[in-house]
This record gives sequence, C-alpha cells and structure tokens, in this order.
Amino acid sequence: MKQVIPKILVLLFTLTSAVFIALIPINAFEESDELKITLDEKAGSVYVYSYDADRVLYCSNPHEKIPPASSAKIMTGLLVCEIYADKLDESIEITDGMLKGHTGTSMGLRVGMTVTVKDLLYGTVCGGNNDASIALAVACAGSVDAFVKEMNILANRLYMKNTHYENPSGLDDKDAFTTLSDTALLIHKAAANEIYMSASSAAYFDFTPKGEEMVTVNNRNALVNRFSAQGYTNKHTRGIISGNTDDGGYTLATFAEKSGASYLCLVMGAQADGEHIYSYYTVNQILDLVFDQYSYVKAISAGDVLDSCEVAFAVSDGDKARLNAVLKNDLYIFTTSDIDVKKDLKYVTYYHSDELRAPISKGSVIGGIDVYYGDILMGRAKLVAAESIQPNSILSFLDAMKSFMLGRTFIIALIVFFPLLAIYIATESRRSRHKKVETLYFNKFS
Repeated sequence: MKQVIPKILVLLFTLTSAVFIALIPINAFEESDELKITLDEKAGSVYVYSYDADRVLYCSNPHEKIPPASSAKIMTGLLVCEIYADKLDESIEITDGMLKGHTGTSMGLRVGMTVTVKDLLYGTVCGGNNDASIALAVACAGSVDAFVKEMNILANRLYMKNTHYENPSGLDDKDAFTTLSDTALLIHKAAANEIYMSASSAAYFDFTPKGEEMVTVNNRNALVNRFSAQGYTNKHTRGIISGNTDDGGYTLATFAEKSGASYLCLVMGAQADGEHIYSYYTVNQILDLVFDQYSYVKAISAGDVLDSCEVAFAVSDGDKARLNAVLKNDLYIFTTSDIDVKKDLKYVTYYHSDELRAPISKGSVIGGIDVYYGDILMGRAKLVAAESIQPNSILSFLDAMKSFMLGRTFIIALIVFFPLLAIYIATESRRSRHKKVETLYFNKFS
C-alpha cells in the first residue's frame, strides 16, 4: 500500500468539506436550550442537532477546550474513509513501527500479522482499539507524526479552529485539545460518510488474519452493542464513536432516527459512578425526550385550496378566469407536541410570477408556501395549479401582437426602416425630377 497520502485526494477532500460545512447553520455552535431538559452535572458538554428542524436543540459549553479523547478516532477513521474508500481490501503486514508506543485498547495485532485496511478501520471506529488506529496511521502516511500532521491540516480545513491532535487514537496528551463545537463539525462530516457509518454502526465484526483463525471484535459503543456496558442499547441509534480517557472523560457521539426524524447527539467530558456512565445515560435521556416531544404533524392536506388568483389572457363565461392553488402532496411540519399547527403557525403563499398567464396545466408549479413559527421557518412546499386554464384566442393574439411590437426585433426594424424609407423617398424624388427635366428638354427640341 502507498505510504504517503496523495495530496490531490487531500485537496478534493478539502473542497468537498468546505462545501459541506457551508451547509451547517451559522448559529449551530452557540449555547442553546430549546430542548427543555435538566441534565446531571456529570453529563459534561452536550450537543443535540435536529436534521429536520435544521437547528441545534441543545448545546452547552461549546467553546471550552477539552481533551479530544476518542473523538480523535473519528478524524482517523474519516481520513481513511475519504482517501482510501476504494482501497479498503488492500492487505497490510503489521510491522514493529505500527505497534510502537501502543497502549490501551487492542484488537490483538502482532508483528507479522497480515490484515486489510478495512480490518483496521473497523478496529478503530467500531472496536475503539488504539493499536488499530496507530497501524492505520503508519500504513497510510508512513509514520504516526506524518499522519497526525494530516489530521491537523484537515481539522483546520474543516474550520475546527480550536483543535489540535497529537496522536491518532486520542490518548491523553497535554498538547492535544479540541472543543465541543469543533467536534460537532467533525461528527456532521462523519455522519455523511456511509463507509464510516457502516463501520461504526456494526455491532461486531469478524476478521481473519492471513493464515490464522477468525477473530471477533465487538463494538465498544454500548448503544449499539451491550458487550461494552449493560442497559444502554438503543435500537434507534447508529455509530459514530464511543470511548474514554482519564483526562478526557467519556465521549459519545451518535446518529439517531425514529419515525422519519433524525438527530445527532454528542457528549464530551462525561463522568461515571456506581450508578451510571453518564455519556450513555445522557444520550438516552435526550433521545427519549426528543422522540416524545418532536414529531412530524400534517399541517396541510393535498388538494386543500390555499389561494385563488386571476389568470391573464383567459376568459370563462365572460368573466376573468380564476385559478385555485393547492398542494400536490400533504405537507408535514417537524415540530413540538405543544404547537397547534392551525393556530400557532403562519402560512405565507407566493407566486413565481407577478402575473399568471394562460395556458396553465393542471399540476404545474406556480408558486410556493412557507410555514413559520414566529421567525422560524418550519417548512415549505410548492403550490400547483388545481386545474388547467386554456387561453382566450383573441386575447392571446392581441398580447402576442403587443409583445411583438414592443419587442427588440420590431424596434430595431423600425429604427432601420425609417432611415431607409427616407433615403428611398429622396432617391425617387431626385429620379422623378431628372425624368421631368429630360422630358421638357426633349419636347423643346423635338
């Protein structure tokens, strides 16, 4: 396997990252408490984002510097997923340098063992194993230092301005730091990468080193697999990482989905006692609340008449034709259970043109409707024509004539025509005078 990360791939990763980050709300990483919940002080820093509302529901201590802990493995795994997506089956022979300095969790790698990039990726983001992350770093970049340099470059390009990594595994280091807001950017990126999500969501994975027996590695995330800790599994969650260090505490990031609504949850710096591991306890507490309080509610039914307007160049029974505007499909609003969609929401309709003109086909898009709760945009949909409107032939002909006569082509033709006409008249007038003189001259001497 090539030992140096191709710069062109890093550039492509950077460009796609810049576009992706631009889509995240600008206020995504400020304090927020829309989600009314009282968390234990041992919960640490917490971030909750709703994809459907497109906003942060809860965010605490977003800019406080904290150790990266296992969140560093997200960056390690994401680098591999982005840059070596088509090389996951390549074989790697484990060398002494790949295990040098390894401490902590292990998937049992040994010098001389032959595994694949995919094995190491799953070992890193599914099993949470430090030896796998170090082996990946050396295999991809030639050395841990070179790989960590790429981690920091990409962190900066992801606008993680308050993050610095010192190793690919997240082991405590006095010079390593990040923030909740920076790590939130990272998990947004990871959640959009299906290779990463597949690896981090697996309850376990089996790998067979060349010439050896199969080995099973369980997911360290107790939301996904009860092997790590009992009583925290949640069938509505996928990925993204879980782990803990002495200085960084417990870190847990996950994607959750229920009834078509999806969320990102991140907890950093959580603690544990004899009763709870507060990273898992907090995430489950939050998910129970959002699943209960937030949902999709039908605000408008398909076919409901939302507005009626006149249509130009159409006459019906001697009167100007009117067109009903409706929705093609039901409009569902993602909102809390205490909001009355009939009384508490404001509905604003608009058209794509100041004047609708015939002909108009039934079902064609003519405008839209925005739904607001206060100043918050809750949803939007397209307005379509409820019926077809045929044009009045006389009005259409007159309008076509008017448009032609006011058109640029006609005006240019007039500008050219009148000077030519003047020249023609002058020429004909001169020719006529010459002819008259010639006739007089002829008559005089004939």
